[in-house]
Amino acid sequence: MPISQRELQELVAAGVIDAGTAERIAATSRARASSRPASTSPTRLLPRALVVMSALGWFMNEAWARYGGWVLTLIAIAYAVAFTVAGESLWHKPVSSSPAGCCSPSRFG
Repeated sequence: MPISQRELQELVAAGVIDAGTAERIAATSRARASSRPASTSPTRLLPRALVVMSALGWFMNEAWARYGGWVLTLIAIAYAVAFTVAGESLWHKPVSSSPAGCCSPSRFG
């Protein structure tokens, strides 16, 4: 959990830590913040996720009306096979074990 400069000053004023400790904490916090890659905040991803979910819902509704349940079942099976194959192939690469675990259902059991 990040700590602000104001919070550090309050801790020094309360006698919980000394000024040197506060400065070391601030320097460490700045160093960590500059070394972290910029991440996308969850609040920025929410509108994108809603657009994707809406599009998927619309597609499923249109596909059901046009093709019926059996075609959608075959599409779902094709996706399951594709994700399982992708997961199994990624699992053996050390840097790809996390995405592989997300793709392959056999890694959950």
